Amino acid sequence: MSDQYNAQPPAYNQQPAGAPAQDPGQTMGILALVFAFVFAPVGIILGFIARKKSREAGLADNALGKWGFILGIVFVCLWVLYVILMIVLAVIAAGAGATAGY
Repeated sequence: MSDQYNAQPPAYNQQPAGAPAQDPGQTMGILALVFAFVFAPVGIILGFIARKKSREAGLADNALGKWGFILGIVFVCLWVLYVILMIVLAVIAAGAGATAGY
């Protein structure tokens, strides 16, 4: 009888020797990048969490999480500027309409 039947099965989540460690924030980084374009505040939050998970695991900075975080901030700033511009234009239009009748 060979020894193959008595061998223990490999443990789950065990990587072979020499294999690179998987980034625990990788999936969160992908989601951060997607949500940065769809709903920027969620992209900011997920990007921050992805980068934090990667650093806690002792890995290099999560590039997708970083870009999701940065793009989320940029899109939130653009959205705020857009809202301010619309308010200013509405005030100007209301002022012009009020004086046009006299």
